[in-house]
Amino acid sequence: MRMKSWSYSVGILFFFVLSFSYQNTSYANEDSQFFPQTNKTISGKFLKYWRENGGLTIFGYPITEAQPEVDPETGKTFLIQWFERNRFELHPEKAGTRFEVLLGLLGKDLRREALVIDPDFARAIPDNHYSPTENWYLTETGHNLRLKFLDCWLNNGGVERFGYPLSEEYQEVDPQTGNAYIVQWFERARFELHPENANTPYEVLLGLLGNQIKKPNNSLEYSWKFNLKSSGITEASGILVDSQNNFYVSENKTSVIYKFNKNGQLLTKWGGKGSSDGKFESLTAITFDKQNNLLALDDFDYTGKQHIKKFDRDGNYLGQWATSSAGSSAYSIAVDQQNNIYLATYPGGGNGCYTPTQIEQYDTKGNFLAKWGSEGTAESTFSSDILIAADQKNNLYVVQVNSCFIGNFGSNMANYLTYKFGNKGHLQSFWQSNEFMDEVHVTSVAIDTGNYLYFNEYNKTHYQLVKYTNSGQVLWKFGSPGDAAGQLSGNIQLWVDSSGNIYVLEIEKGLIQKFRQF
Repeated sequence: MRMKSWSYSVGILFFFVLSFSYQNTSYANEDSQFFPQTNKTISGKFLKYWRENGGLTIFGYPITEAQPEVDPETGKTFLIQWFERNRFELHPEKAGTRFEVLLGLLGKDLRREALVIDPDFARAIPDNHYSPTENWYLTETGHNLRLKFLDCWLNNGGVERFGYPLSEEYQEVDPQTGNAYIVQWFERARFELHPENANTPYEVLLGLLGNQIKKPNNSLEYSWKFNLKSSGITEASGILVDSQNNFYVSENKTSVIYKFNKNGQLLTKWGGKGSSDGKFESLTAITFDKQNNLLALDDFDYTGKQHIKKFDRDGNYLGQWATSSAGSSAYSIAVDQQNNIYLATYPGGGNGCYTPTQIEQYDTKGNFLAKWGSEGTAESTFSSDILIAADQKNNLYVVQVNSCFIGNFGSNMANYLTYKFGNKGHLQSFWQSNEFMDEVHVTSVAIDTGNYLYFNEYNKTHYQLVKYTNSGQVLWKFGSPGDAAGQLSGNIQLWVDSSGNIYVLEIEKGLIQKFRQF
């Protein structure tokens, strides 16, 4: 049955709250209106369009003044003004027509990558579960538009106002609130279904896309997801991303490394089980060196020494060298700006989480340089397991993640400890997390080019990514447990690219999610 058409403009956000502010907005003259709420002014043809097409309730307040900007869709320069929910563009070539002022393609701007990699943005087939009046299939972009989203689209301007749908309906986390909603993306907007506003004009709201682009709030935004299982990868274990946005995934079970381009197309794969050049007995970790070669850690699982094997980014074998630790196991690798290579190793045996762990340091040719930890300096001792990562200043961070014992403290603690070392093992500082006192888990740490650290933290009821300064100050927290786009679960691995984008590999799901910092 067709949902009842609404006589109100749908997409209104907090109309009754805003109406009082709107009534008290001052007017400079008929062609200019100043908004003290954002200290911005709308004038001329932008003001006329704003007033005649929904005003505050549809577009929100202005968040910039009108100024020349390059349109990312065409590369041409237009007079542009940004609003909380959209962008106005003045097109003089269309003067005298109703297209002289156009809305920006904000949905397309924010989801360009998703259009080629995310399955929810792939062209769909017509949904025949609904009648033709309840579901429209838009052949222009190959997506279904149904029920309440269809009503909203039809009653508030259709293609001219919102453009064509870019995705099907799916669940996604709203970066402004952290809540998961059923959403659908359009060329110029994002529709959100708010069940808490059921049976009101506010059940379908427009996303604050203008704010998302122009008013950074030091948080994360979901960008796209990619299902590795569709490529035959069942137990992915590690992820890297290069400067061309190609991403590399390792699978420990098969000891294979896969390379995908930024659109999710498989470019090549290499490795496999074996002891010959380019093969692995037990692939445990991957990283890049400073020449952008890929280093793979081959652990012999207590049968002998580990090997570091080097490949170029197309998988061509370049060589290998053995570590100095016989009879131990290596499970984590990091490289600093001087191409020093660090391994986290432990000898096996021991007593559960009290098994001693140490750091070994090598130069790029495999020459042993230093060792510290349980068999090195007395300054710091570790119990398994630890995570390691190096920053841009050649400092090494060691994250003690086991909850039953943390370094020299020698006591039961639920949260983890982060050590900061100089590149010769000198302890510079450390800090202790205070997030979850109930069995906190951390499975990955990453460092960006600004020397900020990223952790995943979770327990039975919480799951979040946390960004720290290199002295342990929390900058932001993001995330919740679940299966919606932008939510997190299980054992994950992190990678941060040179632009600050965060890639999250969810191992159990076989899923990669990309997040943009804004």
